[in-house]
Amino acid sequence: FGWIDLLIFQIYIRQYV
Repeated sequence: FGWIDLLIFQIYIRQYV
């Protein structure tokens, strides 16, 4: 668990949308 996970998650969602 870490901030990197959140960052990747946000980027993933952005690309998906």
